[in-house]
Amino acid sequence: MGLLIGTTFYPVISTTRRHKLIMWCFRLAAIPLAIILYVVLVRNFYTADPYAGELSTRTHRLTQHSHDPDP
Repeated sequence: MGLLIGTTFYPVISTTRRHKLIMWCFRLAAIPLAIILYVVLVRNFYTADPYAGELSTRTHRLTQHSHDPDP
């Protein structure tokens, strides 16, 4: 993410027209890519359950049996 955003903001030092054109094309591609990656990573961070699976099921079963009044 830092490389994508950093390259969009640094000035083009080259005087050749071809290099400027390549940099502008990269900038136009990098900005939407950075936005899409940011949204996907944030959604994945807040929706993924790292404790899903067998470990949480086993813990849930253990806590259910320990609070069960009838053995």
